[in-house]
Amino acid sequence: NEVIDYIHEARVTGIISTKTMLINMGTNDGAQVGDLVDVFSINPDHSLGQPVARAQIIQSETDRSQVTILEVYQETAIKTGFIVKKPLKL
Repeated sequence: NEVIDYIHEARVTGIISTKTMLINMGTNDGAQVGDLVDVFSINPDHSLGQPVARAQIIQSETDRSQVTILEVYQETAIKTGFIVKKPLKL
């Protein structure tokens, strides 16, 4: 398994549908439409869990973006508060 370096961390701030959510990372943070991000669950002890999905930014404003799920790694309901990280390069 290759190690992925991440450059920005954000949180899921809203759920629009099972495949679409809002995150608190926007153009001010270097987010651009088309960027890929990984979504991580949060463990009961509040530590970072496993990556559960890969998503793509489909709309971006200064302080938030809308993302859509491209690939599910782990069947889990994505919730607000889950961590979103942007890979350095893919």
